[in-house]
Amino acid sequence: MKKGAIQKSRELLVQSVYMHLMSDISEEDTVRWFEADIKKVDSSHFKGNLHLFFANKDKLRDEIENLSKRTISEIDYIDRALLFVALAEKLSEKTPIGVIINEAIELAKLFGSENSYKFVNGALDQLVNQ
Repeated sequence: MKKGAIQKSRELLVQSVYMHLMSDISEEDTVRWFEADIKKVDSSHFKGNLHLFFANKDKLRDEIENLSKRTISEIDYIDRALLFVALAEKLSEKTPIGVIINEAIELAKLFGSENSYKFVNGALDQLVNQ
């Protein structure tokens, strides 16, 4: 199945947030770094959700710790990035939570470790119960 522009945007968001977590690159520098790739995805989805991540990073970190029952430092960087992207998209209130969870699981299978998708699913399933 061919991936849509929003799915590709989510993949790029995970890569961008991961890069930020590893190197503390700014939002503006992230956009510049991925400029060519942004043209190949839904750029408004990418930029909007990237901005939501940067504007709400502390709030999202707290939510990740609450959902996962772990401190942020106990969570692998790629799993952090996956959760940050999912929770930032949730803030936009444009995507149903079920879609966000399913997409996060697929991204965890693509980018994460062997059991990454189980951790991401377990953490994000808590959102349904809230």
